[in-house]
Amino acid sequence: MKYKNHIKKNRGAAFYVLIATGSILSGLLLGVAMIYMNGAKLSFQNGVEIVKNKENVPMAATTTEPSIPPTTVPTLVPTTIPTTVPSEAPLQQATEVPVTEAPVDVPAVSTTPVEVTDGIKAVYLNQSVITDSKAFKKQLKLAKESNVNTMVFDVKDESGEVSFDLGIEEVKKYGALNEDAAEVSTYLKQAKENGIYTVARIVVFKDPILAKKVDSVALKNKSGKTIKDSKSEAWVNPYSNDVWLYELSIIQEAIRAGFDEVQLDYVRFNVDKTFGNAVYTDSTLSRTDLITAFVEEACNRVHSLGGKVSVNVYGTIFTSSSDAERFGQDVTKLATMIDYICPLLYPSSYANGSFGKSSPDLYPYEIVSGAYAKVSEALAKTQGSQVAIVRPWLQGFTASSLAKHQTYGTQQVAAQIQALKDNNCTTYGVWGASGNYESKWFE
Repeated sequence: MKYKNHIKKNRGAAFYVLIATGSILSGLLLGVAMIYMNGAKLSFQNGVEIVKNKENVPMAATTTEPSIPPTTVPTLVPTTIPTTVPSEAPLQQATEVPVTEAPVDVPAVSTTPVEVTDGIKAVYLNQSVITDSKAFKKQLKLAKESNVNTMVFDVKDESGEVSFDLGIEEVKKYGALNEDAAEVSTYLKQAKENGIYTVARIVVFKDPILAKKVDSVALKNKSGKTIKDSKSEAWVNPYSNDVWLYELSIIQEAIRAGFDEVQLDYVRFNVDKTFGNAVYTDSTLSRTDLITAFVEEACNRVHSLGGKVSVNVYGTIFTSSSDAERFGQDVTKLATMIDYICPLLYPSSYANGSFGKSSPDLYPYEIVSGAYAKVSEALAKTQGSQVAIVRPWLQGFTASSLAKHQTYGTQQVAAQIQALKDNNCTTYGVWGASGNYESKWFE
């Protein structure tokens, strides 16, 4: 009710004004009491505002599909992560993971990309090689003596450790920075001076360190216990917005630091039996839609910075639709967004009987030839103006855990390379976990 300023001055005016003022104050006090009784509070920071307490919000209002991070880097984006079965208990508020907008104290490196015109010949370098300057110089020597023109650096591996200081505060906060972290500018400068195309391998959804430091994003079973894989390591929830922000920050800062390409690994769901009862955020997104959305977001960020994107995938997803759905990797969709798709064609990774061979590890040429043909067949069905280049990973290690295996050396690596050449493929990488490669492998 509004009162006019020209109330007549008479004996009853003051009395009526006093009565009206008292009524208003009484109404306000009664309203505030009712608001607090219903689980809310008043905020006077930006005018009078009624704010609902989180613990009183109905559960149905918090079980919405997780928001997908925008292309620009957001900060402090909260999400809700279920720690038990969503239909049985309220959701828990996840820890907010801020993302730095730009690298901090990271020396600038020329981001001019190195162009490879005669097919990529890559080697994988693990963190023990990256953090040892002498071991790295050995790899540079290998490149000078052979056709190796690409190096895949293990920037973030399966342990969750990061091998270079990219200026991301959360990496340091969670203790994820390798204690022997190398100077990124020094390594990239040496590589680029030698005409080496540089790739930052980043393991995404297998992140034991993040799972431990931010318990709310760890994958748990129905009892609320964190699940471990066969190596006793934890994975994080792919549906978590906080996980997205953390992993995307590392991806984009790798490109800003000077890498030509980011290679996403473990950008998939874990299909081990122990993860069969994992509880994920209630969402209408399917596994393949979720993984596709994450890769698309990574591509948006990396491509806007002038870098390229590749994704490591199992060779079996090209021949098994059920495997593709379980892992969440639809190659026909991924191949239209990324620059390179990297199927693991290791003979040792195929089941006995694959391509007619009872012990695949003993037949490197036949397995790689048959597997690559299946990859080509699957990608031929991809609809899009641009399809990713296939850059397979070949086996450069001995699978000693197999009952029937052989030592992989020059002959076995050469057989795999020949299988690709016979299928008109001259782009590939050799994976040697120990970093021991021979120049004659790449002649």
